[in-house]
Amino acid sequence: MKYDPEDWENYDKGIRYFNRQKFFEAHEAWEEIWRRTTDTEDKRFLQGLIQAAAFLVHHQRGNGRSAVKLYHDASEKLASYQRGYWGADIRKLLDGLQQAREKIEKGEEIKAYPRLFLLKKLEETP
Repeated sequence: MKYDPEDWENYDKGIRYFNRQKFFEAHEAWEEIWRRTTDTEDKRFLQGLIQAAAFLVHHQRGNGRSAVKLYHDASEKLASYQRGYWGADIRKLLDGLQQAREKIEKGEEIKAYPRLFLLKKLEETP
């Protein structure tokens, strides 16, 4: 599927929100692209990002049980993608999500939230 500049803007906006711990806003930005895409692989990838953001939204709202379920859903989806899919460092994101889940399950404070890094410029992604 060919994506338009608005989609790439929403993808980038979602990353910026996510990295500023504005997980609800990241979820919303990525959902805009997810709704429009018809590509099955891209849709699953975006759903994984949306669930990763929702995992952290639920944690911020004190809903640990739902948070952990969303962590597992997101991790399962994202783990199937190669590093660099849509330019993203998937491994680093998954490591950060796992560390956050471990802190939540131990009842510890998350001092460093996961971040999503790009490995290449947006113009070069699918």
